[in-house]
Amino acid sequence: MLRLAVPSDGALHEPALDFLSACGLGVRRSSLRRYTAEVPALPGVVVHFQRGSDIGLKVDDGSADMGLIGRDRFLETRRENGDTIVVADNLGFGQSDLVIGVPDGWLDVSSMADLAELSMEFRERGKDLRIATKYPRLVETFLLSRGVSFFSLVESSGTLEAAPVMGYADIIADISSTGTTLRENRLKTIDGGSVISSEACLIANGALVLALDTDFDGCMAIVQRLSQDEGIYLANSMNSLRLEGQKTVAIEIVQQLDWTIPDVVIIPGGNLGNVSALGAGFDMMGDLGLINRQPQIVVAQAEAANPLYLAYQRNWEFEPVGAKPTQASAIQIGNPVSVRKAIRTLRRHRGIVEQASEAELAEASARADRTGMYNCPHTGVALAALIKLRERGQIDAGARVVVISTASGLKFTDFKLGYHERRLPDVPAAHANVPVELPDDYDAVRRAIDEHSAGQQSAP
Repeated sequence: MLRLAVPSDGALHEPALDFLSACGLGVRRSSLRRYTAEVPALPGVVVHFQRGSDIGLKVDDGSADMGLIGRDRFLETRRENGDTIVVADNLGFGQSDLVIGVPDGWLDVSSMADLAELSMEFRERGKDLRIATKYPRLVETFLLSRGVSFFSLVESSGTLEAAPVMGYADIIADISSTGTTLRENRLKTIDGGSVISSEACLIANGALVLALDTDFDGCMAIVQRLSQDEGIYLANSMNSLRLEGQKTVAIEIVQQLDWTIPDVVIIPGGNLGNVSALGAGFDMMGDLGLINRQPQIVVAQAEAANPLYLAYQRNWEFEPVGAKPTQASAIQIGNPVSVRKAIRTLRRHRGIVEQASEAELAEASARADRTGMYNCPHTGVALAALIKLRERGQIDAGARVVVISTASGLKFTDFKLGYHERRLPDVPAAHANVPVELPDDYDAVRRAIDEHSAGQQSAP
């Protein structure tokens, strides 16, 4: 599977889709509320709609393999010594320039040399020339290279053209296609004041991406074997440095609770490295005298991938299972590599293992969302375990319980929409909030709001 990130809005959104269509790669998106789409001509491609400012970062960190982005945004956000490269430049749309804009009343400032002199005058008066921009990295490098040494950058995501009038900056550096917006706000460009010329480009992560025809457990077996060879470094949940880092989650929990200990900590369990890591964090705080007791640790697994739950039922006799599909895809693991360490941790912390069906995890997630959360399905597994253990009396009504949330629901938009549109198999969706489809009409919107309000007022 190849993941292509394209702008979800802004000036490049429609041109990017038109460009792909002109290349015979039309994007099919079932709903504007969906942030993923497909390319029928290339079944192995998934399109992810992302904010333009995030696309370079997503490709950099491997969340996307390729991206359509403005050259200006790529150069501003790319990581130093990162693997992301431009594979196709100047795609024929999104042409613009990052330019310096000064008030048109500054008659003596018409070039970068004039601006450098002005910055020195500001400094002599004990001030810095203030420059509002969304591109601090590019602008700072440009100004220093042009002899403008005394300035301060004011980072802003708003309408920069208003900055000089509003008084929080003296000049601006922003993207301009025609210069019209600058002129209408009484700003002008100056000679030599073009930071860069930009156009849409295609970027890709330079890493080698291998897609194996197997599940997580099959991939893990191959990765473990590869890591025995010199030159291959294992960076997943078996990595001892990663586990040391995850210990800090336990410390942060106690710190946020004003150095009191929760009674119960519930952790979604897949590969189970996080279980032993959090347990080690609590043990370390006990050894240092920071805490005087240990919390009970509960591991929550999806019923479709529940080897630790089955081991718990058999007095910790573990056997791998074949993981079945689950909405909690990140914990769809039948042979967790950290299971022995997790069992040792659970034995030390009065451990319990509970499971959640697909209906239970979806309902628990939606129930929590009603309070203002926006949970991932894996957090739904942990919340479902909490509900079941409380109902059975295994967790006391007065207990202080911490549920570990492993991701934001924003990463699982299809799961959320599927629940509220009642499309998830075997899920009743008792808390569904079905969207009301309306035409582009004010009266229809007003009528729907009034009818809803009247229904709320008449409810017992």
